[in-house]
Amino acid sequence: MREKPGKITFMMALKHTDRAWAGHMRKVALETGIPDSYRDIIMFLSRHPDSTQKELSKFSHTTYAAISQTVKEMQLMGYIVKEPDKNDKRFSRLRLTQKGEESVSRVLDKLHDADDEITKALGGEQKEREMIELLEKISEIIRNKQ
Repeated sequence: MREKPGKITFMMALKHTDRAWAGHMRKVALETGIPDSYRDIIMFLSRHPDSTQKELSKFSHTTYAAISQTVKEMQLMGYIVKEPDKNDKRFSRLRLTQKGEESVSRVLDKLHDADDEITKALGGEQKEREMIELLEKISEIIRNKQ
């Protein structure tokens, strides 16, 4: 049975939550001095050091040219370094500098604080795990529909 127009569905609420979290991450990055265009790259490289620009492009669903331009800017600003791959000189590897690592640390501190507040609001770690399991089930259902 379809709900009445104007009623917020579970998936709409999930979309609103995702947008709110993305907005919070943007705000936190800007408060810590990281331009929004650098945020995803810095966070990705913190989890995947020595990645290539191609890997960044695939992750961010951004063109290689756009990633290349942002990487150049980030090098000039001192957030990342670009070094030739030891095994294949045709490729370059990217990693965070000390400035980049410190930026990630500041952002993660604030995001973890917000995450802790959310966990508490959900009723603790057990409830959080249950919610994560539910969201994983939803993701699986959606992937199976594709």
